[in-house]
Amino acid sequence: MNLLEAIILGIVQGFTEFLPISSSGHLVLVGELLGIEAEAGEGADEDAKAAKIMFAVAVHVGTLLSVLVYFRQQIIEIIVGFFKSPVTP
Repeated sequence: MNLLEAIILGIVQGFTEFLPISSSGHLVLVGELLGIEAEAGEGADEDAKAAKIMFAVAVHVGTLLSVLVYFRQQIIEIIVGFFKSPVTP
């Protein structure tokens, strides 16, 4: 997989992650439609499968990190609120 192919799949991941559809399925579908294959030498089948899985994991981790950064203030407030003692009237 070259850089342009990775960018295309990253864009697909970004557009489909927050829709009520499978972003993982779209990564596979777009990859197949565009003929994107992971580059591998000896044992290409196993190496290609592993490379595809690692790429899918990487883009999902990237999505998770972007959500954590975007909602960091709310996440901090939830965590701090969890450890505060409850207020009784």
